[in-house]
Amino acid sequence: MNLKVEIRSTQNIPSSPVRAYADITLNEVFVVRDVKLIQLGNKLFIGMPSKDISNEKWRDMCHPTEADFREEMQAAYIEAYNDYLLNKVPNLIIS
Repeated sequence: MNLKVEIRSTQNIPSSPVRAYADITLNEVFVVRDVKLIQLGNKLFIGMPSKDISNEKWRDMCHPTEADFREEMQAAYIEAYNDYLLNKVPNLIIS
């Protein structure tokens, strides 16, 4: 699968675990906006866009249905984030 990760913003607020927001384009035909990169301890992982459905209950608006694809998407995001921090390069394409 062709993934394009575009880092839209980064943040380093000590009280927030969110490190970045990105848009991820899949095969140049489907875009997922506002995918979060979250850091807990030394681990980075993705958080899909979600909405509040009732008092403090959140539901992902979309999400990978297979663990392998989630890992691929997460690895591409982390690579794009690291490239962005080093080079300020906003786009990364993984085929």
